[in-house]
Amino acid sequence: MKTKLVILIATGLFVAGCLTTTAPVQTVQPQRLDIFVNGAQVKSDEMVIQHTMSISNPHLELSSNCKILDGIAYMTITSSYAWGAKDIWSDFKWLQAAEIKELVIYLYNPGGEASAGFAIADELRIMKGSIKLTIEARGEVASAGIPILVVGDHRIASRHIRFMVHPAGIWKGGGWTKEGLTDLISQSEMIKMGQNHYAEIISFHTKLSKEEVLELLKKTTWFTAEEALTMGFIDEIR
Repeated sequence: MKTKLVILIATGLFVAGCLTTTAPVQTVQPQRLDIFVNGAQVKSDEMVIQHTMSISNPHLELSSNCKILDGIAYMTITSSYAWGAKDIWSDFKWLQAAEIKELVIYLYNPGGEASAGFAIADELRIMKGSIKLTIEARGEVASAGIPILVVGDHRIASRHIRFMVHPAGIWKGGGWTKEGLTDLISQSEMIKMGQNHYAEIISFHTKLSKEEVLELLKKTTWFTAEEALTMGFIDEIR
């Protein structure tokens, strides 16, 4: 027996675990969907069922971390991880399309993935040609957050903030892993490459030479807003 069901699909409920802030769900008009079910027993040939689902937004939209007020964009960056780098990339594309000329970033960033930090710093560097970039650092900026800080056009720090840089390293998880000599050599080369990139970015945007940055990276090094100003990590203390 083939029975026809008529279903109205409307947006209104987020599926648990699938909520994302990168593409806000948009309400759409109910759509008619005909489904034929074999062997089903229903009270009538047609039934109207209210069903909800999340629908991906096909249009480029700002993430929840970026807002516009009076022609100025305001963004928060609180970590350096892959998902954040992706959001920032799409936000920058939106700001370029909207011809926004000024961006203020709230930066409280204790660190994260080095590669994500490099990616975000590169996005900021690329954007600087078309937008005025002000970074306001608060609380703590450390590790992978430092490259993001230094690339700003004007970098402002609160008086009681703390900064930190440290030697490059890697995290390993999971169970027992068999690694040979060539694996360890390859990992060592990757760590050296990351530390070299880190030092290059900092030295290019501060008063320090690459050799001076590498000297700081020999150990975990904390410094104050006053010290950051002296070394050229920031331009102003408030």
